[in-house]
Amino acid sequence: MSTRVEQFLSHLDRISGGIEPRYIPVETSHPGLPGVTVVVYDDVPEPEMLTGITYGVSLVDHPHWRFGKPELSGAERLGSILAAQSGDPLLYGSRYVPKNAQKGPRGNSVADHQRGQG
Repeated sequence: MSTRVEQFLSHLDRISGGIEPRYIPVETSHPGLPGVTVVVYDDVPEPEMLTGITYGVSLVDHPHWRFGKPELSGAERLGSILAAQSGDPLLYGSRYVPKNAQKGPRGNSVADHQRGQG
């Protein structure tokens, strides 16, 4: 039986089409917690983009994680960062704005404006 990390990496291998990633270990800043590894794919989903996916965030407990444990993913093109949290909508080719974005002077958020609601 394969380990959890082996299953995770096997899944990434399948969905990436077998592209060889880079692995970047990140030490923890909290004693007693494990570090995180960022799995980085160059030129994914298209040329001149990077996609990074963490492994290790889900290994710790958090009181807000009642229905699952997340990992994080994000993509970057030419210095423009695109990242998302679980439950936030992310449309390919659009700018990511979190649901809890700062409210503007008319009470609408930047996110509402981006979605055409403000």
